[in-house]
Amino acid sequence: MTEHDAFDLAESEETVAKGGTWRNCTLASWPGLRDAAEGNAKAFVWADEGRFKKTGTFEFNQRHAEFQPLLIDKVSASMMVKLHDALNAANQAKFEDWVGKDRGHFAALWEMTAERVTVTGFPSRG
Repeated sequence: MTEHDAFDLAESEETVAKGGTWRNCTLASWPGLRDAAEGNAKAFVWADEGRFKKTGTFEFNQRHAEFQPLLIDKVSASMMVKLHDALNAANQAKFEDWVGKDRGHFAALWEMTAERVTVTGFPSRG
């Protein structure tokens, strides 16, 4: 079975295979998102999507055979951290939990972030 490198996603998402086994993946987590905000790109996967093999590669399960790791860059992660930091303590805890819960919860956080956080130097979307 072919192993794919998650960081190849940065070059061309259309040509990279889906499903299968991937190198350089990180289980999605709040500490991982904070690290990405510091400039260390991450390729997130979630526990329900598959398993890490003894070799350290991540293998997607049948239910998630059409998935790819989600590449998280510094700008995106920084925006999410900015939203997190603006929340009260109770909502910060929920936010941190949702990062690693599953891809759907993470997507909901990203949508909230994109609606509420602006990046200086970029035109607004509205």
